[in-house]
Amino acid sequence: MLHERVSSVRVPGGWEEVVNANASKGMGTSIAAGVVAAMRHDRVVIGLADMPIMSTMHLRQIASGKSTTCTRTW
Repeated sequence: MLHERVSSVRVPGGWEEVVNANASKGMGTSIAAGVVAAMRHDRVVIGLADMPIMSTMHLRQIASGKSTTCTRTW
């Protein structure tokens, strides 16, 4: 059921919609479903919606794949 289309969201070319059949069990299952679907890739980026300290520089470093990028404010 991982790839069963249940939404009306139009997925742009080059993107894959991943449907979490266990979404009612919490956010962790959604993250797990996404990571499983991305296993053919070299890395996975989990980005939260509210990340005000994430700069363009950080995103470019992540996209380059040349280093590990971490941000911490405490």
